[in-house]
Amino acid sequence: MMRMKVSNVASAILGATLLLASGGSAIAQAVPPESSAQDMLPPPQASTGASGAAPLPTMSESFADLDRDKDGALTPSEADRNQNVAMAFKRLDASHDGTLDLAEFAQLRRYNN
Repeated sequence: MMRMKVSNVASAILGATLLLASGGSAIAQAVPPESSAQDMLPPPQASTGASGAAPLPTMSESFADLDRDKDGALTPSEADRNQNVAMAFKRLDASHDGTLDLAEFAQLRRYNN
């Protein structure tokens, strides 16, 4: 097992040495000059994620969904529609005005991660 690890390390060192000795020309040959990093990215997914499920709503969309009266602020009763928001409401209310604006609501990510 140890001999295999030493062999792998030796191979990596040899490869790095050869790459440095070539002045990076191996990399230049691997990527055609007309290519860009953008060309190498996979195409964007359609409206669903890789699992086929609908994408999660953005923080703005979630806020707008909870803000029943559309006044730009969530009251405790509006927040009660979402258990995570209701439980974190007092911690999120940085202005201590009894409501959450979008910026305060967006801090919910800190409590859910």
